[in-house]
Amino acid sequence: MTRILLLFVSMLCLTSCGPRHGHLRHSSADQVIALDRADRNQWQRPIWLMQTLKIRPGMRVVDLGAGAGYLLPHLSKAVGPQGQVIALEVDGDLLAQLRSMVKRLNLTNVKVVRGQPLGVPIPTQADLALMVNTYPELDNPVEMLQSLHDHLKPSGRLAVIDYMVDLKVAGPPQSERLSADTIRAEARGAGFSELQTIAGLPRQYCLVFGRVEDQASDQVSK
Repeated sequence: MTRILLLFVSMLCLTSCGPRHGHLRHSSADQVIALDRADRNQWQRPIWLMQTLKIRPGMRVVDLGAGAGYLLPHLSKAVGPQGQVIALEVDGDLLAQLRSMVKRLNLTNVKVVRGQPLGVPIPTQADLALMVNTYPELDNPVEMLQSLHDHLKPSGRLAVIDYMVDLKVAGPPQSERLSADTIRAEARGAGFSELQTIAGLPRQYCLVFGRVEDQASDQVSK
């Protein structure tokens, strides 16, 4: 039986929760959908991203803050029929769009989950947790990452992709972006260690983290 645990989305605070680092940010569904315009393939490089993150058939991937579902068809194809994609979102309008997309494209390996203050059930032992253009909206990020830490397999990874702070490109206002170093520090505080910084996205950084104790165990066993 698949083990189920609760991810407390009250700690995620993606689209309608309180201040993050001293400011309040509300990303409307319209704003999120605007980011998914036709030219996004050119700078998000989704096929390259699936390959670079080594998303393989049979994997379980959690898309935290799935938004309008831009990555879902790519994730669904990458994990294949034996894998699973869990799309987690809290905005009601975006949820409706996600469910419509999943049905229209027959993405049978994608499960859309609505975040609730009391938590939502998602399978534990995820291979990869993915946050794309989501992290700056987290409230209590270290607590959220600590909770997420326990959802990953021993070899599981966390990938955070977000807009570069100093690059003047279309996207969130620069004042609402977070530096890669800020995310690195918060991830370390939650028990993660950086495995890789991936270059190749013209507008965004891509940070990949693993669980510290599991890396230590790997070193001892060698």
